[in-house]
Amino acid sequence: MKIAVSLPRLTYDNVLAEKLISATKFISKELMSFKKLSRLKLKINVRRTTLGTKTLGQVENDEKLYAPKEFKIELNSNQSTSEMISTLAHELVHVEQTVSNRLVYKFDKDVNKLLVNWEGKNLGESSQIPYKERPWEVEAFSKEGILADMFLIPNSTKILRPKLKELDNKEERI
Repeated sequence: MKIAVSLPRLTYDNVLAEKLISATKFISKELMSFKKLSRLKLKINVRRTTLGTKTLGQVENDEKLYAPKEFKIELNSNQSTSEMISTLAHELVHVEQTVSNRLVYKFDKDVNKLLVNWEGKNLGESSQIPYKERPWEVEAFSKEGILADMFLIPNSTKILRPKLKELDNKEERI
C-alpha cells in the first residue's frame, strides 16, 4: 500500500502527517486482506476550503474503473487530531466497500444518472436515499469510532476487535 499525505500550505506538521499515515496503515489492516492492501494507493489531503462546512471528509476514486485501486481521501482541517482519525476511519470503510465491490457507482448513459449498487442490489440514485439511511454510510458510522479507538487507545485492540467482527456478522445477516 502506498500512502501520501498533503497538509494545508504553510502548516506542514510532521507529527500529524506521520500519525495519519500510521492510522491509515493500522485501520486498513483491520479492514482488508494483505492482497487487497498491496494494490492500494491512497492520497490523503487535509484541506481547509475544498470541503463544505458540514463535511468532515470524503473519498473519491476513478468511477470508470471496476474495483479501483487508487483513492483520494479529503479531510476537513477544522477537526482535532482524534476527530480527523475517526473521519479517516469512516472514509477507509468506504475504500474497503469499494475495493470489495460491495459499493459500486455506475453512470447510466440511458438515464444520464449516477446509480449505486450496494452488495449486488441496484438502489438507484444515492441522492434519493437520505444520507444517514444509506447502508454504506450506516456501516461506516458504526465502525468509525471502534476503528479510531483501536488506533488511539493503547491496548484496546483485544477488547474492540471482537466488537468490530460482531458488526461484520450482523451485516451479513441483514
